Amino acid sequence: MKKMLLFPVVCLLLHLPASAQTEKKVYHIEVAGIRVGKMTATRTHGPDKTTQYRLISDVKVNFILFLLKIYYEVNTRQTEDHLVSARVDARTNRGNFYTLTTRSADGYHVESRQHKSEINKVITEKIEHTVINLFFQEPAAIDKAYAEYYGDFFHLKKVSEGKYIARMGDHQDTYFYQGGQLVKIIKKNPVKDFVMILEKP
Repeated sequence: MKKMLLFPVVCLLLHLPASAQTEKKVYHIEVAGIRVGKMTATRTHGPDKTTQYRLISDVKVNFILFLLKIYYEVNTRQTEDHLVSARVDARTNRGNFYTLTTRSADGYHVESRQHKSEINKVITEKIEHTVINLFFQEPAAIDKAYAEYYGDFFHLKKVSEGKYIARMGDHQDTYFYQGGQLVKIIKKNPVKDFVMILEKP
């Protein structure tokens, strides 16, 4: 009797749509060779043909003149060919900041409160790639990526095999890939560079 009841349940489960699949990458963060935090990036493919990206970074670093604490969270939703929305929240010991990007009929509305500026603007061009995509895809055929926090574009340039420079004004990041996988990031900083290194499973 139990076997007879179990069979239709198994059949039903086999015909249910596949659940969302999540990929996860963890990086430790170093300053001057000392570990100061962790960064976790996830990508989840949903059943509605959209992809959810999430990035969480938690850093505490004691520079000589000041202590810096940053909790940084990015939540991005995209389709195969465009950004739908992005929300960035940064909680620091120097204040709390955010950037919200939402798609509308006339482009993308960007609202942001940052450390030294506020933004309220519309981007009319299509946003196909974002910075968080770089954690899961080597930008071999990509020349720019939307920076969710800054509300602007990083311009990408391949400088050698697996090495890419991303620049936007005074900001510069260097991405290193091995076998198509992002293994290291160097974020330039006026005091000391931040280095993110992939933790192997």
